[in-house]
Amino acid sequence: MHLKKGFTLVELLVSVVILLSVITTVSMLYRGAFISSEKATKYIQLSTAITGILDNIRFEIRHAPFEQSTLEGAGNNGGVSYQWKATIIKEKQYSTSATSSEFGPMRTSTNQYKLWQVQLQAEAKGLTRQYHFKEVNWRDR
Repeated sequence: MHLKKGFTLVELLVSVVILLSVITTVSMLYRGAFISSEKATKYIQLSTAITGILDNIRFEIRHAPFEQSTLEGAGNNGGVSYQWKATIIKEKQYSTSATSSEFGPMRTSTNQYKLWQVQLQAEAKGLTRQYHFKEVNWRDR
């Protein structure tokens, strides 16, 4: 009998196919993890910036001339670009009276309230989100 050392061609081809399937599976898992990580980073960046964006919008609404019925704006906060538009959906006016013997005659004050519907579109690294919320502002007289 003659002893042969080494692998046959069939054994070599089977081992290459197994190796390639393992490498393909690992690379697909890595790619999926990388895509999920990028997506999570975008969501975190967007949710972190939203707080500041909402504060900016509230400030703009509360400090705008009270006679306006629509407002809009755009900006950038923490790498997130945004656009917003606000329209009045309800207005109320209340009058209150106060009388005091110490301060003299009756005093009447009128308070005006406006309820705004705000539409916000925010975008961070290709991820775009739409937000809708309501905001109130008022004027004391």
